[in-house]
Amino acid sequence: MVGPSQMSAESDAFIRQLGLRTTNDIINDMNKDFEEARAEKEAEKTRRREAVRQHTAAWKARGVEKRRNMEQGLREQAGPFTASTVGCVLAEAFETSN
Repeated sequence: MVGPSQMSAESDAFIRQLGLRTTNDIINDMNKDFEEARAEKEAEKTRRREAVRQHTAAWKARGVEKRRNMEQGLREQAGPFTASTVGCVLAEAFETSN
């Protein structure tokens, strides 16, 4: 008598000789397609994260550059600083002297 696994292997071979696919072939192909799609999805997520990171870094750099340019423009408009230096008196010293 022939065992079930040998019968299954023989029937699978016969099905393939006819140019057809077995249920296991279809399931294996579906699993392979699923794994490929998952890998592509992960790669796309990684690309998007990197694009967002680069965009955010560029946006921050532009903000820093704008602030520097604005400060430079204000310094140029103000001209040289001519006022005397203002001193700072500590509150403790002021209170103890009264």
